[in-house]
Amino acid sequence: MFNSFANKITGQNQQQEQEMLQQQQQRDEQSKKHEAALVQNIAYNTQSTFISYFSNFQVPFDISRDLIMHFSAQYRFDPSRTHLLLSELERHQKNMNYKVTKNDRR
Repeated sequence: MFNSFANKITGQNQQQEQEMLQQQQQRDEQSKKHEAALVQNIAYNTQSTFISYFSNFQVPFDISRDLIMHFSAQYRFDPSRTHLLLSELERHQKNMNYKVTKNDRR
């Protein structure tokens, strides 16, 4: 009788340990997804900032576009985010009011 009781408790403990392990794995996966999303957001914001630099330093559109495409692929952006960056780059370079001149480079 004692053995059956002990086996029952041991089985319950093993089941609880398995459930706790699964919960920990789920939390770890969620944490990794959250971290990846943060890295993507930082990379997106950085690229968005550099668009104005590309225009101010008169980096050709093709080179700027290739850089954006490279980093978008590296950080696995959604195509919609990449499209937004490329649209912003094109708009920025077409509507550029200020351009760096030789006097500004001193």
